[in-house]
Amino acid sequence: MAIAVQNPSKKSTDSIDKLFKQYLRSKKLSGTSRTDSLEEALEQSSHTAAQAEQRSVEELEVYKHALFNLILAYSEMILVVNYHRALQSSPLSTHTAETMAHLFQLYSLFTIDADARTFSTTKAVTPNSLDALSDTILVLMTEKIRPHAVKLVDSWAFPDYILDSALGRYNRIRTVFNVDWESDEIVKGSGDGGRHLLARL
Repeated sequence: MAIAVQNPSKKSTDSIDKLFKQYLRSKKLSGTSRTDSLEEALEQSSHTAAQAEQRSVEELEVYKHALFNLILAYSEMILVVNYHRALQSSPLSTHTAETMAHLFQLYSLFTIDADARTFSTTKAVTPNSLDALSDTILVLMTEKIRPHAVKLVDSWAFPDYILDSALGRYNRIRTVFNVDWESDEIVKGSGDGGRHLLARL
């Protein structure tokens, strides 16, 4: 039936395929009458096959969507589990390990927040916990992670074109723009009004 639906004008490969194509063509015609019980039986079987084909197509899409969600959930689980295991056996110093633990919490909470409906449906997380999730993430970012933001970015050595920051450039030296807009000093502490920086532009 699937081949008949996709290529109704193609030559039939067997009697069943021919029957299906006749049925599909008859659906486009109006005013046709059935002459005997055999024709009724053939049309009924073709109609049933057509419905089954439609259901199989729809169910296949549902199955593929469910499979995609399964792969995504399993991948996220692997990341969280491996991240947690790495923290348990980390040789990092106490302060660094604490910061990495905060990043682990942020990633885990972000994962839950991004797919809160699934976590709620499976009852893996209580509704009250989901309600408090946004505030928890905000506190974690502002109070725990933000003080270390510059060091974290520097430690990962992101290239300038990825950061696309208007505040400064890495260039293997610390270049920080002066936030005082009333000052002629572009780079704080340079004392030259930013001439050395403008010369490189």
